[in-house]
Amino acid sequence: MRYGALLSFGLLLLAGCGRSSLECESHADCVSGQACVAGQCVEGDPCVEGLCPTGQTCIAQICVPDELLPGDCSDAAPCGPNEQCVAGSCVPACGPEGCGPVCDEAGVCPDEGPPACRADVECGAGRICEAGACRDGCRDDAACGPDQRCDPATFRCQAARCANNDDCPAGLLCAADGLCVACLGDADCDPGFVCDPMARACRPRPQCVADEECPAGFVCEARQCVPGEGCRGEFDCGPLQQCVAGECIDVGCRQDAD
Repeated sequence: MRYGALLSFGLLLLAGCGRSSLECESHADCVSGQACVAGQCVEGDPCVEGLCPTGQTCIAQICVPDELLPGDCSDAAPCGPNEQCVAGSCVPACGPEGCGPVCDEAGVCPDEGPPACRADVECGAGRICEAGACRDGCRDDAACGPDQRCDPATFRCQAARCANNDDCPAGLLCAADGLCVACLGDADCDPGFVCDPMARACRPRPQCVADEECPAGFVCEARQCVPGEGCRGEFDCGPLQQCVAGECIDVGCRQDAD
């Protein structure tokens, strides 16, 4: 009873100051620059970027004194976590993660523009479309690495776990630590390849461990014979040449028989 009297007094006070007190059911029933508060059209100063002076609340883009608001919240008496004060009442935040401080009276987030994507094909390789945004992820095992699987719960690539070979994707083997790997030994690789014991993946069989094991003009790099620039020793040069400062120089002969 006391609250109703105070509210009526406040509205009459506003009316006495030249502000409207016409009856309303929604903001649409009031003219521009007014808000519908407790069934009455109330005038107020415009909000500045959704903000008002202390003791006032922004409603329908005008500042309304908190004492005129029905309900149980105001700037002086804010709502609890995950709630916001709308027209004097505590309502849930815009969404599970909230959407910032600016929402309308219905608790709806303002339009932030078109979504970044609507389908996975609009995102790059290794990314999927979720909630209108592209993020790293997968839809099936084909999008993951050779020793990974797509987790259907998180849609992210995870190391493939196994109890036996049947639990692994095609072409992979179940190792003792429960991971699906490409090889456990050289016999698991194609001809010309060996099993790298650290990566447990098939690599090209080493052609060399030193330059001397490669043909003339080639050097040993990463255990493979590749074309070299210049020479590293006499073994890189012809029979009547000598390696000098990285170049093969003709020497005519090396011994009397030459």
